[in-house]
Amino acid sequence: MATFLLRRVLVALPVILGVFTVLFFALHAMPGDPVDTLIPRDIPSENREELIRNLGLDQPLYVQYFKTIEQLFTLQLKTFGTRRPVVEVIAEALPNTLILALASVAIAYVVGILLGIVQAVRQYSKLDTGITVVALVFYSMPGFWLALMLILAFALWWPVLPATGMHSPGWEFMPPAARRLDLLRHLVLPAATLSLASAAGVARYMRSSMLEVVRQDYVRTARAKGLRRSKVVFKHALRNALLPIVTLLGLELPALFSGAVLVETVFGWPGMGRQIVGAIFRQDFPVVLTNTFVFSSLVVLGSLLADLLYSVVDPRIRHG
Repeated sequence: MATFLLRRVLVALPVILGVFTVLFFALHAMPGDPVDTLIPRDIPSENREELIRNLGLDQPLYVQYFKTIEQLFTLQLKTFGTRRPVVEVIAEALPNTLILALASVAIAYVVGILLGIVQAVRQYSKLDTGITVVALVFYSMPGFWLALMLILAFALWWPVLPATGMHSPGWEFMPPAARRLDLLRHLVLPAATLSLASAAGVARYMRSSMLEVVRQDYVRTARAKGLRRSKVVFKHALRNALLPIVTLLGLELPALFSGAVLVETVFGWPGMGRQIVGAIFRQDFPVVLTNTFVFSSLVVLGSLLADLLYSVVDPRIRHG
């Protein structure tokens, strides 16, 4: 197992570095100048040149590249605007993004797996057809449009949920139980936006996988013994049917983290996605690069987690 983990990490490092490299040069190829977002254009030229030197933007691009990598791994990289360490800025937003992403994963997989099981058990029924149609609608729906429709439905037409931010005003003065409830209320709409399309995809995969498993001989034998349908499905068939879903988990994480950029911006959720968007407009390259590095690392970790879950779902699988 240790050898497998080490091998996967060694393979992942060039991938993460490649993403970082492409983004670094793409950002520096953008039109505009980061200095223009920090100071007025009519400032004296000597002050402007001094700021450029302080930010290191006067050096050749390859020197800036290697210096950025060094500062990234030594946690010395600072923002262009406030000159705060980027690690401190991201540490403020990372927990918020993880809350949103983990909640979305939980909703997507619980709802998707249950719907897929129902569809497989009631194959070709009206219920199966109805779930399929609804799932395809949500799966093909643009995320930004779904977010706006949820805001209109549950924050404007039927105002039962907050549509922006992570906390209500005066949140810090609430009792602990009220704080948790307030966070959950703010989490509902962005988590639903992220998870509904994923749940639809999981349901389709789960349906196909479960239909394949229930046709196996050991499932027919269990039914022939007179076991209840629920016991056959959840005890005998479900574990083997989950193997493709575990694979899907590693593929869904990139979509969730990339989708968080849009969702956090629409709902004003103070996470890394919203932070990236603001940093792009300000051309604050260190913030964008570090956020992307963290996102890439989380995606790689998600893929590694999916591989490890294989052995949990199916004990016959061993990583050597």
